[in-house]
Amino acid sequence: MTDGTAGVTRTDAESLDTKSPPHEWERGWKLVAVSLVSYVFGSAGMFFAFGLFLKPLSSEFHWSREAISGFTSISGVIFAVASPIVGRLADRFGVRRVILICVVLVAVIYGSQSLLTRHLWHYYALAFLWGPATAGTSALTFGKVISNWFDRSRGLALSILACGSGLGGVVIPPFAQSLIAHYGWREAYFLLGLSILTVGAIPVALILKDAPPIRATDVTSSAGESSGAARVPRSQVLRS
Repeated sequence: MTDGTAGVTRTDAESLDTKSPPHEWERGWKLVAVSLVSYVFGSAGMFFAFGLFLKPLSSEFHWSREAISGFTSISGVIFAVASPIVGRLADRFGVRRVILICVVLVAVIYGSQSLLTRHLWHYYALAFLWGPATAGTSALTFGKVISNWFDRSRGLALSILACGSGLGGVVIPPFAQSLIAHYGWREAYFLLGLSILTVGAIPVALILKDAPPIRATDVTSSAGESSGAARVPRSQVLRS
């Protein structure tokens, strides 16, 4: 029987290798990339485009800036209330399913603003829907996916996701401003919603997975270790 100073077994070495930073990135870099892109072209990025529509909405419907800004106040409160519920749903039904549903909702809600009427309650009704939808496409859900795929490099992977907030502020406003200038604010809302649906939802549906698959060799090795440990006599265990 080996003592405590003996080297690791082959099974232990394989287990350590699967959790090593290079191996984690080899199997999980696509998840980080998809999460980052969907985060930028989702709730994080579209938040920075809100101010660009203040003047067009005010000119079209004669709403005050304070009334228009009420959208962010309402959606922010609903976001805070809905976040624990969304987190519980992700635990129960799977985070990928929750993200995909919420990304589609975000795209539909954002694009539907192209159909706004002069009634302010219409605008605020979308704010009530926007809050829970964005909670499912926030760092809460994408961070959970990355945490499932990364162990030793989890901090780096999560920090790359966090860059999405800054990238959203750099990428989305110029894109939205260009759409408004060339097509008008209604078409801009529609095209931004379409970009969320294509760039944000499709990669999530095709690539994102809740957690890496468990290899059959890992299960076999674990079972072999358990059966092997059971055959060791108690007296030998006590002397070790």
